[in-house]
Amino acid sequence: MPRRKRTREKIEEALRDNLRVNATPVAPEEPSAKKRRQTRLHTNKRNLNKALQAIRIGDGDEDSRPAAAPLSTVPAPGIISRMEQPCAVAPVTLLRHPTWWPSSVGDATRSNNVAGGQQYRCRRRTGIVTERAARAQRPAHERVIERERNRLRQATSPANRTEQQLHTHRELDRLRLLEVRTNHTEADAGEARERNRLGQLRTRANRTDDEEYADRENDRIRQQQLRGDHTEAEEEADRERNRLHLQQARANSTEEEQDEE
Repeated sequence: MPRRKRTREKIEEALRDNLRVNATPVAPEEPSAKKRRQTRLHTNKRNLNKALQAIRIGDGDEDSRPAAAPLSTVPAPGIISRMEQPCAVAPVTLLRHPTWWPSSVGDATRSNNVAGGQQYRCRRRTGIVTERAARAQRPAHERVIERERNRLRQATSPANRTEQQLHTHRELDRLRLLEVRTNHTEADAGEARERNRLGQLRTRANRTDDEEYADRENDRIRQQQLRGDHTEAEEEADRERNRLHLQQARANSTEEEQDEE
C-alpha cells in the first residue's frame, strides 16, 4: 500500500508542533540535552521544509494559491521587519525562532518556569563571577590571612575535635564557671545552686530509663577513653580534683540534702 502524502496543512501543523515542542526547554537542562533538543528542532524543520517545497513544486501554480498564514499571530518586533522583506518562500521558513505567546494555562506555566530558571542561573553566575573578581583583587597577604583563618576555624570546630580536645574545652569551661562563682556572693551562689537543682529535677523527670542508661554508658566509655590517654600523674590529679569537688559540694549542700543522701 503506497504511503499517503501529507497535505500542506498537515506539514504546516507539524512545523508549528516542532517549534512548540523543541524551540524552548521545559525546565533547566544539561548541555547534552540542549544539544539533542536543538538537533531535533533543526532536523525536523529541514525535513518538513523539504516536504513543503516538494508540494509547492508539484502544484506548479504557487502564485495562484492563497498565501499561508504566519505561524505566530503576534510576532516579535524583530520578526516583523524580516517578514516584510520580499521572499519567494513561505513565511514558515522565515520564522527561524518565532515568538510563541502562551495560549493556555500549561503554556503559561511552562514559560514562567523557563524564565524563572534562566533568571536564577543568571543571578547565580553573576554572583559567582563577582565574588571571584573581588577575591582576585584582594592583596596577596589578605588572601593568605583568610585561608589561615578558615583552616583554624575548621580545625577548631566541634565536629573535628578529638576526645582530648573536647575534654580540654570542658575543663576550660569549668574553670571559667568557677571564676564566675568566686565573684558571687553567698546569696547569689545559693540561688544558682537552687536553680540548677530544680533544673536537674525537671530534666530527670522528663527522661526515660533508656535515655538515662544510654547517657551513663556514654559517660563510662568517654571516661575509659580519657583514662587510656592519661598518665598515672594525670589520673591522680583527676581523683584529687573529684575528691575536692565532692567535698565542696557536700559543704555547700543543706542539711535536708545531706539527709536525703
